[in-house]
Formats: sequence, C-alpha cells, structure tokens
Amino acid sequence: MNEIKFQTYSWSYGTTSFRVSELKYKIERQLIRLKELRNIYPDKNWKDLQEIYFEMLLEEGLAKETSKNKAKDARQKTSPLVDLGLVDNERQLTEIGKKLYKINYDKNYNFNNLFFLRNDAFLYFKQLLKINFNKNKRAYKNFNINPFLSLIYLLIKFDSISKKVFMYALSLCQNFNDILDLEKFLKQNKNFNIYEYLENKIKEKNNYEKALKFFLENDKNLKTFEIVLMDRKSKKNLQIFLELFNELKTFNNSKDKFTKLKEIVNKFDSSKLKPEFRKRLCLNSFEKFKKLKLDNLKDEELFYFFHTSKWKVNLEDYYDLNKRFIELSEVIIFDNENIYLDELVKLYFEDELNNEKDYNKLLSGVLKFDENYFFNKIKDKYKIAKDENLRQYIKNIKLQNKKRIFDKLVNKYFSNDNLITLFEKIKKREDKYISSYVDWDANIPTIFEYLIGIVFYKISKTIDLDFLNMSLNASMLPIRFASGNKADIVFNFDEMDMIIEVTLTTDENQRRMELEPVIRHIGRHNFQKKAFGVFIAPYLDPNVLVIFRAYKNLNFYDIKDYSKVIKGLEILPLSIDEIIYILKQNIDLNDFLDIKNSCISDKENDGVKWYKSVVKGKFNANQ
Repeated sequence: MNEIKFQTYSWSYGTTSFRVSELKYKIERQLIRLKELRNIYPDKNWKDLQEIYFEMLLEEGLAKETSKNKAKDARQKTSPLVDLGLVDNERQLTEIGKKLYKINYDKNYNFNNLFFLRNDAFLYFKQLLKINFNKNKRAYKNFNINPFLSLIYLLIKFDSISKKVFMYALSLCQNFNDILDLEKFLKQNKNFNIYEYLENKIKEKNNYEKALKFFLENDKNLKTFEIVLMDRKSKKNLQIFLELFNELKTFNNSKDKFTKLKEIVNKFDSSKLKPEFRKRLCLNSFEKFKKLKLDNLKDEELFYFFHTSKWKVNLEDYYDLNKRFIELSEVIIFDNENIYLDELVKLYFEDELNNEKDYNKLLSGVLKFDENYFFNKIKDKYKIAKDENLRQYIKNIKLQNKKRIFDKLVNKYFSNDNLITLFEKIKKREDKYISSYVDWDANIPTIFEYLIGIVFYKISKTIDLDFLNMSLNASMLPIRFASGNKADIVFNFDEMDMIIEVTLTTDENQRRMELEPVIRHIGRHNFQKKAFGVFIAPYLDPNVLVIFRAYKNLNFYDIKDYSKVIKGLEILPLSIDEIIYILKQNIDLNDFLDIKNSCISDKENDGVKWYKSVVKGKFNANQ
C-alpha cells in the first residue's frame, strides 16, 4: 500500500492560486509592488514580509480580504515570478526582473529584437526557454522537460497541434523521449480519443498498476476507494464514488437508472467532476443515455473510468494556466482549437531543433540568438535584394502576419450576428457568456473596447492595425485596455481622424471618470490633425450628453499656449443600441460619416434632447 501514492503526472506553470485574467499586467504590477517593498525593507527576510506584501496585493485587487492565510497567499501569488526568473526566493528583483520593471515603469516599449516582438514579450520568451521541470523541484522528481521548447519542437514538426493535444498529451510528457513518442503517435493516429489516450498513459504508471491490483483483490468499500483514488485534497467524495461504482456495476438503460445516476453525480462536492460525469454518462439527455453501452462493466474498466475522468478534469484545470503563461511570449498563436508558432520564430528554430541532440543542446543553455544567422535565413527564404532594409522587411512580415491572423479571427468569431449577440450580453452584463466566448485573457471592459474596435475596423475596411490602443497577444486577442493619456481607439483617415472612447461606467461615475479625458484626448488630437470623437457606452449620463454637445460651440485651448485654440469639438455619443443598428444595417464608413455630419450639424443644442430626437432618430435605434 505504501507504493500506492499520488505522484505528479503532468507539468504546469505557476500555481492554480494565480490563475488570473490579464496575467502579464498582474505579474508586472507585482514587480512594481515588490520593488516598493524592497525599497522600504531592503534586507528583511521574505518570510517576515509576507503579510505586509499581502496588504499591497489587496491594494492592487490581487487578493481578497477573506483570505484565511495571508502569508501563504503572498507566497503563492509571487511564486510564478520566481519560476519566470523575475525575482529570487527572497522576492528581490533579478536582473531580468529589473529590466522588465523598467520597461513597464517607463512605458518604454519597442520592437528592437530579432523577431520584432515587443521588448517585454521578448524577455518572457527568453525566460520561458530557460524553464525546465526536473528533480530540482520536489513535485517533478521524475521529470526532465522544457515544456516551451518541447511545444516549439512539435509546432515545427506539425505546423500546428490541436488544443486537445496541448491539453491532454503534451502536459503529460515528462522528458524528451515522451515528446518523441507523442510525435510518433500523432503521425500514426489522425483521431485523438482522449479517454483511450489517458487510459494508456495511466497504465504506464507503476503506482496506478499497484492501485489496480489492490482494487481487484479487495472488497469495494470506503477504505479501498480512499487508497486507490489517491485523492490528496479531499475525502468528501469517497462515499459518492462508491455509490456510483455500485450503480454502474448494475447498469441498464432504464429511466430509473438514469434518475438514480443523476442524483448520485449531483452529490459530488467538486464542481468540476459534476459536469465531467454528467457529460460522460449523458445525464443531460435520456435519449443519449439510452444509447450508452455500459452493461457488464468489469471492475478494471470502472477503475479506469474513474481515473481517466479525474485526469481529464485536472488537465483541463491546468490548461488555462499553461496557456496564459505561454502566451506571455507572444510567439504562440492559440486559434481556439489549434495552436501555431510565430512564422519568424519557426524559421529560426526549424534548423536548430530537429532532434533529441538539438533539444539537449538548447536545454543545456547553449542557445544564443545569432542575428547574422537569422538574417541570412530571412534573405534566403524571401529572396531579398542586397540593398533592402532588412529590419524594415522583417517588420513588414510581422505586420502582414498580424493582419492575416486578425482578419481570420474576425471572420471566424466576429460576424455581425455574433457581435450583436455579444453586445446584447454586455447590455445585460451577462459576463460569464462573454468571458467564455473565446479563450481571451482580458476583463469585460477591455473586451467591450476591443469589440467596438472590430465594429469600426469592419466598417472602415482599414489596413492598419494600430488603431487599438491596447496590448494584443499573438492570437490578436486583447490583453490590456488603453494606457493612460491616450485615446482608446484612433482611426487615421486622409482628411479627418476618428477618436473613439469606450466605457462601461454608469451613473455619476461616467461624468467623473470619462468627461475630462474624452474632451482632452479629442481636443489635443485636433492640434495635430482635424478629428471628431465618438463616445460609446451602454448607458449615457444626461449631463455628459449636455457637456459633449455644448463643446460644439465652445473653445478648447492648449494649456501650454493659450494662443492655440480649437473652435468647437465634434463629439457623437452612441449607446449599444446604435452600434447594433450599424451592424444590422451593414452601414459602411461613408454612410456612418454622413449620419455623423447630419447629427453634428443639427441646430438642437440641448445634449439630452439632441441625443434622443436627432442621434437616435438618425440611427433608427428605437426601431
């Protein structure tokens, strides 16, 4: 029985306690707060600072007041920074951590590197290439694998891998031989049966072999289930597993059995096991349940039935965490069901990472990015003339790739009908639906701004993608909202630019938070080039409407030089209803500008009356 103990069977970055949206932003906010902490307490032991740092996390919204163990929370939330090599065990910033801190503190972003990645992403990229799971970490005593390098290897061999392979197979690989076995498996098997694959992997584990033997040789009681399920965290589900086992042993397709199994599964304390067993036993549809062929199940089959279900749930739990960490590099493209590698990174590595020898060489830290080597590969692949500006050429390749990925994303997931549904959900604040629509790493306000950007991208048919003032990952999905002192969205047209400001704020908060910056952004832009503004929110505060409309007849001064003045600002306020109308009617840019000009030139000066009678009327938003 001593040999029947849980052993880690998959790798994961970070900890599930720090599985958060906007991971990059929150890691970088932690660097800033840890720097502040160490400025105050430069020589104090980390152990003595954990509860103090927890209070800093509260200020950042990265912890909850209800925490039962503040010191533990502080340790868990900073451990990913240790794994990434940004801080040491005492939570002092490393040299890499200091570089990343300075980039973000100064907001000094550039693309001056081999792969034309943003400089903070390039740092993450290099750090991920260093992370190896091995016996130096207690949980990984049987591992010797660099997950990021292994993923790059597979993406070179196959061009892409499925989300299922990444989630259920790659994370089970403990060394490069496992990667080679997986490569062979994928070449020989077009279809990937998850349960069959997981069962075969379980059969390879000595502790599960011992557990099965014990299960077959002993009475099926709570003690037996406690031993063979190897559940480290909770014993609450043991009785339910036993009940489920007994019911499945006498399986039939009757309504009574369907009802009974449903009752048992609903008892599971784990919210993650409930949907897994409901799905696997077809407990959401009696018609599907009747088609199940589970008669005369043997004890061995039920043993694997339970364990494959548990493995599947755990691997799904860690997928989101692993995806978020790998996306920090901005070189892996997650297209919902498929995963690709950045074209330039693939070009560099495809001759450097061909086999186990190459892998071990790179694993040993020999990797040094050779600019001349890369430039020569670029020249050969793209047949570049000698007098061509190579860096500009690489930049153009990158921008073209981003445009292709973005257009594919928009066509696949953001049709007008899909956008209308998403905006309706935002109006009702059905955040759960919005958050689960695609695998994005952003909060709802950021998503709302991104969706508005897509609407105007579609109607303007613009080529340039820099209209969104937010960070986008390699999959061209949003990471973070607009940085301070800049407009949310800017479309540059020949004669007049369009400044779009987006918010989900309501009531008094809208006037307090949005009024001044919206006017400032539009006004300042007009000193450089003529521009009009569009303000979009689900709710439009009446006093905000009054002031926006009043600025049509007011002057906007340059605070540094009062001789510079803009005589009147054009600001068009729109609600989600008007945006939905634009989508339903397939309004193009010329139509939109005609409507805008008609609204702005109207003689009604009261902002509330003007919006209700003129703007809504022009957009037919009430129809």
